[in-house]
Amino acid sequence: MKFQNPQNGYTEEVTDYRLWAFLFGPLYFAYKGVWHMFLVAAVVQSIAFVVNPGIWILTCAGVAALAGGEIRKGYLKKGWSEVADDAKDAPYWTQKRIVIAVALLVGTVLIAVYWAKAYTSSFM
Repeated sequence: MKFQNPQNGYTEEVTDYRLWAFLFGPLYFAYKGVWHMFLVAAVVQSIAFVVNPGIWILTCAGVAALAGGEIRKGYLKKGWSEVADDAKDAPYWTQKRIVIAVALLVGTVLIAVYWAKAYTSSFM
């Protein structure tokens, strides 16, 4: 995605936003100035982390899936205009379905390990 500031003509390209949103969560939205998503992601991910780390991974994937639309809305709300992107597709590893699939796999493994530890320690 590319956005142009109409006041000075500066063009900014936003790349790998799903990866950065998955890795850094709310901090990425704060860096981009999308404050409403920063607050939502911070609250949801904090609660999920306290409840279960596996659920937290799944919320990271959900935040990453929503990142593109929210960043687009943030730039358009600031008055920037979206510029046609010359690149056809994002690199394969940054596509939404890959990020979600990896997060679901990791989250499932973490939930299984958490439950296994919880149930085996109660029997001993």
